[in-house]
Amino acid sequence: MILDCPACKTRYLVKPAALGATGRTVRCARCGQRWFEPPPAPEAALGAVERTLPIYERAEAVRPLPPGSNLPVPVPPRRAAPPVARWLVAAAVLLAVLASLGIFREPIVRAWPPSRPLYAFLGLAEPSPPAPQFNVRNLKSERLVEDGRPVLKVSGEVVNLGASAVLAPLIRLALKDRDAREIEHWTEVLTTPRLAPGQAVGFSGAFANPPAGAFSVQVTLVTEG
Repeated sequence: MILDCPACKTRYLVKPAALGATGRTVRCARCGQRWFEPPPAPEAALGAVERTLPIYERAEAVRPLPPGSNLPVPVPPRRAAPPVARWLVAAAVLLAVLASLGIFREPIVRAWPPSRPLYAFLGLAEPSPPAPQFNVRNLKSERLVEDGRPVLKVSGEVVNLGASAVLAPLIRLALKDRDAREIEHWTEVLTTPRLAPGQAVGFSGAFANPPAGAFSVQVTLVTEG
């Protein structure tokens, strides 16, 4: 049967025989409250109480009355251990996911381009390739007359100074006056689409009937992207 302390409401599970036929004075092991507990109800009523025991939330937290004791002391509920292991597992899973994202970055980005901002946010963005390094050498300009027309010819070489093959740049030639103001410009294309490391490719451009105020030629290499 179940006894309830009238002071602190602590519950105890006791055997009916412990109260005897006339009842007895009992003491709460938690707060020390004493009260008289009458004998148990008839068997039919006791059976009804026993059938309702499963609804009590703390029925598993009490134990039978030990022999020779006034009232039993309830077994304190066990405290759950700190979830350190679960945190370690979660951290290991997160690290594994980040490592997988880094390893398979290129196929993921190719299959799903919107993932690029996510990689940048996580600090896993693909490093930018180094800018191509070129040099212009043997640059020369001369004025000629061809078919009775004045022509300005500009020639030189473009050298790939990098350690890998790159796309060949475009050659932008601009005529400028004495005050370095641009008058006219045109573009030349190298004869090869790619330059191997250390490779030099010559170029030559001509401008018919150059303006009278043209004083110098500016050569600029233009790379795509």
